Amino acid sequence: MIGARTALPGGSAARSTSPWHWRRLRAIDWTLILAALMAIGFGAAMIYSATLRGEPVTHWWDDLVLKQLSFAAAGLAFLVVLALTDPRVLAVLSPWIYGVTIASLGGVLFFGERTFGSVRS
Repeated sequence: MIGARTALPGGSAARSTSPWHWRRLRAIDWTLILAALMAIGFGAAMIYSATLRGEPVTHWWDDLVLKQLSFAAAGLAFLVVLALTDPRVLAVLSPWIYGVTIASLGGVLFFGERTFGSVRS
């Protein structure tokens, strides 16, 4: 069993035998993950119903549902990486993460393409 404690001779308990990443995965709010997966599924169904054309697409990237699901999969993979990262490491990197985020927003403002009143990169 993952996370089980083993008894040592003399009645004392050993440290947890589970690896560090299993302990962190147990702390995840699985209800929130399930709600996010349901929202992803609902969004993909809405995109599918709104873009149903009847003819097949020539390239998989032209299919908006597959494009949305690939971005969702990348986001969920990033979420798992962040969940397994030590919070102290994130605390040290947080000023850099903030700076990259602000620079990205500034890049869209200056180098993005203006379409229908919105700036897009």
